[in-house]
Amino acid sequence: MLTSKLSALSYQLSGISYQRSALSYQVSAISDQLSALSSQVSGISSELSALSQKPWPISDICSRSVAKGQRLTADG
Repeated sequence: MLTSKLSALSYQLSGISYQRSALSYQVSAISDQLSALSSQVSGISSELSALSQKPWPISDICSRSVAKGQRLTADG
């Protein structure tokens, strides 16, 4: 009786250990994905920063405004 209970407990502990191992693997995979996403966000941020430093010609700004359907006025 005691042996069968200990055997069942051992089996349950083995299952818990397996679940913890699987969860650890999932957390590691999520961490890798977040790291890759962070790298992409950093790249986008760098590109936006570079664009903000670039002088935009007025003709390009006007054509973009017209393309978006915005009304051009004398004050821009």
